[in-house]
Order: sequence, then C-alpha cells, then structure tokens
Amino acid sequence: MTSSDAPQPDPEPLAQVAGAPVGLMDMADALLGDLRGIVQDHLQLIALEAQRAGESLAHILAYSLVIGVLLLSTWLAVSGALVFWLVGYGLAPGIALLLFALFNVMAIASLVLAIRRRSRFLRFPATQRSLQAGRGADAPKDNA
Repeated sequence: MTSSDAPQPDPEPLAQVAGAPVGLMDMADALLGDLRGIVQDHLQLIALEAQRAGESLAHILAYSLVIGVLLLSTWLAVSGALVFWLVGYGLAPGIALLLFALFNVMAIASLVLAIRRRSRFLRFPATQRSLQAGRGADAPKDNA
C-alpha cells in the first residue's frame, strides 16, 4: 500500500452532523446558544444564592435581637446583684445605685470616644488621599 492508496482526510471536517450540513455560522449559533445557557444557569444560581443570603441575614438579625434582649436582662440582673452587694456592706441603697450609674456613664463615655476614634476610618481616608493626590495641583482644595 502506497501513500497514494491511503484514505484522504475529509477537506471539511464536521461538514455533516446527523445528515445536515454544518457551516461556520451554524457552529457560531450553537456556541452562542451554549453560552446563553451557561449565563442563564449562572444568573439563576446567583439569584438563588442571593435569596438564601437574604434569608440568612434575616435570621441572623432576629437571633441578634434575641441575644441583645438576653444580654440586657443579664446586665440588669448583675447590676441589681452588685447594688445589693454594696448595700450588704453598709452602703445606703441610693448611694449604691448612684455609684453603679456613675460606672455605667463612664463606660458609655469611653465607648463613645472609641466609636468617634474609629469612625474616621469609615470615610476611607487613605483612598481619599490617594485619589486627591492623583487629581494634581490644579484641583480645587476642600475646606472641610
């Protein structure tokens, strides 16, 4: 058998599928159809996961609310016990309540100061400085 006797390859591969001629446009249409299907599947997955995430967020918020109520009742019980303990040591009940209220006010003040210190980072200061540096010298200055 010589090389001339060997079967020659089909000059148009995939020229027929199931008896129908397949051209470049038909293949492009099939590819676009597959691409649309993939995109649709991904969008459906995103929608389902967004729905699940929303439901999870709602549950987390509800659980957080219950935790907050339980923490508040625990704080009130501990506060009452400490005031009773101070009264047991001979302190007048009014003075014991005032001391505990003063302790609460000091705790609140320290937390408010901590919030104020941390809140400046909510404005993305490094990003703002970076963007302002990129505007150049001819940019108007903020007087804030």
